Amino acid sequence: MTILQFAKKLMHRRKFGDAIRLLQSNYDGYKGTFEYYLILGISCLYVGDIGNARQNFDQARSIKVENVDLYLGQAAIFLNESKIDRALEYYVDVIGMDPKNKIAASAMDFIKNLNGDDTPLKECIETGKIVRFYPALGINPAIIRNGILVGFALGALISCAIVLFASKTGNLAPKPPAPSAFSEFELTEEEKAYSGLGLPYVASGTSAPASVKDGVRTGLDIQEAYKMALEYVSKERDNAARVELNSILLSEGVLPSIRAKAEGLFASLQIPTFDSLSDNFSVETVLADPSLYSNCYVIWDGRIANLSSSEDGSLRFDLLVGYENYESVKAWVPVLFGKTTQREFDTKKPIRVLGRVGEVDGHVVLFAQATYQPLHGDSLADAKLQNID
Repeated sequence: MTILQFAKKLMHRRKFGDAIRLLQSNYDGYKGTFEYYLILGISCLYVGDIGNARQNFDQARSIKVENVDLYLGQAAIFLNESKIDRALEYYVDVIGMDPKNKIAASAMDFIKNLNGDDTPLKECIETGKIVRFYPALGINPAIIRNGILVGFALGALISCAIVLFASKTGNLAPKPPAPSAFSEFELTEEEKAYSGLGLPYVASGTSAPASVKDGVRTGLDIQEAYKMALEYVSKERDNAARVELNSILLSEGVLPSIRAKAEGLFASLQIPTFDSLSDNFSVETVLADPSLYSNCYVIWDGRIANLSSSEDGSLRFDLLVGYENYESVKAWVPVLFGKTTQREFDTKKPIRVLGRVGEVDGHVVLFAQATYQPLHGDSLADAKLQNID
């Protein structure tokens, strides 16, 4: 597999940061290559790095003019900048190349329904829903994964039913077990036998295994944690699965093969939106043990302080968590945005942030995925979230 093929695979798995780092570190070997600039541009677009996305798309277009994904990417940049007329021109060109292109048709319908009011467009950008107009990434491996998991579970249920029926009718005949359709992530018998021998992860500052509400566990044996991760994934509770997988990856003595499977499963998990996030963790829970919640996603409300920008266009501010209604501040958490972020914030209004938990210089930060501020009034709409404290 070539570097470009691997980078494209990472992009399809929504591992945009990894794809960008891989491509940038191999620039000398692929400069002047259309696909290199296209993959890098699309990856930058999905992480919100509009400036580098534009630059790479321009480089790609200097090599090859007509390409549907290139035009969709450039149109998306114009949408992010609220340059609606320019975006529409590009979508018309896409339809000319691919009359049945659903992304371009959907974007054109969206623009038509604006009727001169760009408020829905701003909301689309702020909530991250604009990604539906970005170049398609193909089938998400996570969707395939969920289908396999469901099929595996149904297969197991059907097998049990057959065995039960056969035992009652006296027609039970031994048959060799069918191979699992979920072989990529399923533990082998050898791994199950040794997975509990590692030293379990213990929450920082404690002398005994910790526990988290609603079944999310740490400090248990590796096999049980992995089993729980698979169960959460099958229920589309990727955030809860991340905690279980972190507990495995943080444990000592884990078999390399189990660690590799845990890392692979982690990499396949989907990036949530405001509407799709499940298992939201409170700021108190995360601050109590940041490593356990590393790369989990959270939605926290609050107000903005210390808003600043850098020369490269990147933004940051401190989120006063819990202060959206001028009540007590639960924590000050830095919120970081990518380069050339085309966003404006009202420091006088509350804000809701969807972000990925990380650490910088030993401090918990949020890498922003999407934000929401009310267009009218000074209060946030109630969020229907499954909060875990």
